[in-house]
Formats: sequence, C-alpha cells, structure tokens
Amino acid sequence: MPAATPDEWLYTDWLLIVQALNAAKHEECRCYECDTLDSMIEDIAWYWDLEKRELMAAVTAE
Repeated sequence: MPAATPDEWLYTDWLLIVQALNAAKHEECRCYECDTLDSMIEDIAWYWDLEKRELMAAVTAE
C-alpha cells in the first residue's frame, strides 16, 4: 500500500503531531533541537494556512 500524502491525513492527526513535537521541546529554550522542532511546527502551521499561535491554540483546545 503506498504511503498517504499529507492531504489525505486528517487535521486532527496533524494536531497530534504538533502536540508531540511541542512536548519534546524544552521550555523557553533555543537550542538546535528546539529550534528544529519549532521550525517543523511552523511548517505544519503554514501547510494548514494558519499562524503558529492559531495552531498552538487548536492543539491546547483538543
């Protein structure tokens, strides 16, 4: 079975991914790993045409 494209994934699945990425970050940290995770979260927000703060609000509302 071929891998699904991001368009086929549900928005709620992406929220779970963002939640996991956010949980892996250190609080108020700017190390390389945290910057990378933050960039991934921003990319997901861009994909869904949201601001990062809007995406994080949706994650906390879940």
